[in-house]
Amino acid sequence: MKFAEQVGGLKLRQNPRIYLSILVSLFLTAVFFSIPSSNRNSRLHRRPLHAEEFLSKCKTLHIKPGPPKDFASRTVSDRYVPGTNATLIRNATIWIGAREGTYDEGDVLLDKGLIVKVGHIPKAELPAKYNTINANG
Repeated sequence: MKFAEQVGGLKLRQNPRIYLSILVSLFLTAVFFSIPSSNRNSRLHRRPLHAEEFLSKCKTLHIKPGPPKDFASRTVSDRYVPGTNATLIRNATIWIGAREGTYDEGDVLLDKGLIVKVGHIPKAELPAKYNTINANG
């Protein structure tokens, strides 16, 4: 009997599962060895299309990432819609930061798309027109 007709003492014509399992094993082995060894044990990392072009453009700009220089001195947000009333959020628990912790039952005043004040805000410091939201602590 020829080797192609017999594998491990079983005839291929009698048991087609053996033939199929051999083909699947060969396919998986070929796929495994076609992947470079550096990628086998790590996640597949793909760069976006034209990544090198974008990165080289960023390097030539010499701009430090972050907000623009006039960010802290602006009086209106870029996204502000003219005619929108200010918003006062009352009785809010405000997380100030890791060191300062939280400010309980505080107020936050938003006007022209910016946070204007945080804390207990007296009525005298509120604008003429504003909407109120009660955060209920």
